[in-house]
Amino acid sequence: MAKKHDESKDLFRVSRVCSVDYNDKLIRVRDKSRIGIKTWGRIDFLVHYCNWHCIYDRTAAISDRSDESTKSYREIKKENKQRKLTDKRDGNKRSKAKAQG
Repeated sequence: MAKKHDESKDLFRVSRVCSVDYNDKLIRVRDKSRIGIKTWGRIDFLVHYCNWHCIYDRTAAISDRSDESTKSYREIKKENKQRKLTDKRDGNKRSKAKAQG
């Protein structure tokens, strides 16, 4: 059974590896090898059901996501792990009850 797609969610995911022009409803693919099977499925949904157009453009620039591109994969993974650990401790009801009195 196929997953249900959402236009805004799919555009966000596709914009990670492709250039997306919201004014012209245009998706510019730069490098086919960076696009996986799930992303091709999202592009297919956008093209066939949401009236978007897909073209192959060697000069397409992918939007850079903050400073994460300069960090290594290991550093990003470590930061995400730290966030999870601190969220679990802060969300514990027993520790809140002990802190209040």
